[in-house]
Amino acid sequence: MMFKYRGTTIRLFSTKLFILVLALSAIFAVFSLHEVVSPNYSNQRTSHRNISSSLEINPPLQALQLHGQGVFLASVTTKADAIQNINNVPQEKRIDEILRPTFKISPNNSKSPEIQKLREIVRSVNLKESMRNKDKFGTDFSQSSLVIIIQVHDRVDYFSHLLKSLSHAKGIEKALLIISSDFYSEEINRLVEEINFCRVIHIFFPFSDQLYPNQFPGTDPNDCPRDIKKEKAKEIGCNNAETPDMFGHYREAKFTMTKHHWWWKANKVFDVLNATKSYVGPVLFLEDDYYVSPDFYHMLKLLGLGEDCDFITLGRYKTMDNYAMDGGHNVAELSTWRSHEHNMGLAFDRATWNKIKKCSEVFCRTYDEYNWDWSLMKISASCSSQPFKSLILKGTRVFHLGECGLHHKKKDCNIEATVQKYQSIIDRNTNSFFPSAVDIQPGNKSPSSKIGPNGGWGDSRDHALCFKLMQSDT
Repeated sequence: MMFKYRGTTIRLFSTKLFILVLALSAIFAVFSLHEVVSPNYSNQRTSHRNISSSLEINPPLQALQLHGQGVFLASVTTKADAIQNINNVPQEKRIDEILRPTFKISPNNSKSPEIQKLREIVRSVNLKESMRNKDKFGTDFSQSSLVIIIQVHDRVDYFSHLLKSLSHAKGIEKALLIISSDFYSEEINRLVEEINFCRVIHIFFPFSDQLYPNQFPGTDPNDCPRDIKKEKAKEIGCNNAETPDMFGHYREAKFTMTKHHWWWKANKVFDVLNATKSYVGPVLFLEDDYYVSPDFYHMLKLLGLGEDCDFITLGRYKTMDNYAMDGGHNVAELSTWRSHEHNMGLAFDRATWNKIKKCSEVFCRTYDEYNWDWSLMKISASCSSQPFKSLILKGTRVFHLGECGLHHKKKDCNIEATVQKYQSIIDRNTNSFFPSAVDIQPGNKSPSSKIGPNGGWGDSRDHALCFKLMQSDT
């Protein structure tokens, strides 16, 4: 066989040609590999905003692709595209992936096509960040705008009553309402689609037990039973045998999931969503079993967050019948924030959020507490430069409907009767709403004695996931 190279005739037998081709291919492969993984020690620090979570959401018909700290699944294009995507990852990130431990959800070959499809839907919706009703209300924020985020599970009846009460609130048309769901439901989705009184963005917590029903962060079949003794757990070899909580109990996904979801949505609204990551005003945190007064928006804007205040609390669990007589129409107390009393209708801004993030070690790892609000109180007591303070309305503007929720064991729940009870309080006190000013009075400044942890947060997998949720852009 003959061919010319730069004017020189080269004669080769077929076997020699084959050997030459193999040798050249090997050399090119070595150089390509060297370029992909060659470390750059000049700057190994990476911004958490550019690191994609290595928790894998596995959509169908996908291919592996390097991205930041971990490996995630992305749509298949071409081999050349895949090579280009790898080479586009900065070298300092590639070495970071090698040197730093990663946390991945273990593969589960038993997951159904329906779960795979649902994960892809959730991922797609979160990436799109679609805002509804922007043609009617615009996209810009003004001084009177407010961001409201609602954590929603699967209680359609409760959620529908909350939405109805929001629709009656004065000023609600200036708000951006973010619905953060941890359960994909056509009924819930339909309620969200029917919202016509303000702008709406619907997002989904991507690591719910619905999306991971037989593996962490859900409940893996080989996870340790809650009440098994540690010695027995080690003997049978269950997944988390080494990490019970401080009371000797093993994790329950239904409890840890609520804290993970709260942490994820807070990170999402302040640091990830394009619509809100530059917003500097207060964010009001509601839950699907709340009910609001017509002047809740007015009161929140009237109070405002000053330098001497970290939170605004619109809700109280103790209600009053006569707001005018009991000072509930226009009085707010500046008090030390207590999670078990002041967690309902909680609002805070980016300055407070940055204080909380600095104490993520307490929230995510060192404090054995499955409740997000008790975790915040521990931050207030032990990590913050001074205890968190809150302006707390004496007359509640947020009511709690959830008589059959996570922490409530009542069996004969009558949502309609509860709604009617609180609506009657609102109707009787109509003349006390919408005060022109707020009388701020000193409240209880002593630290709370209830700081002891409730446990439920001993599993190292929960700790790792909590930290990863600070980096997730799904």
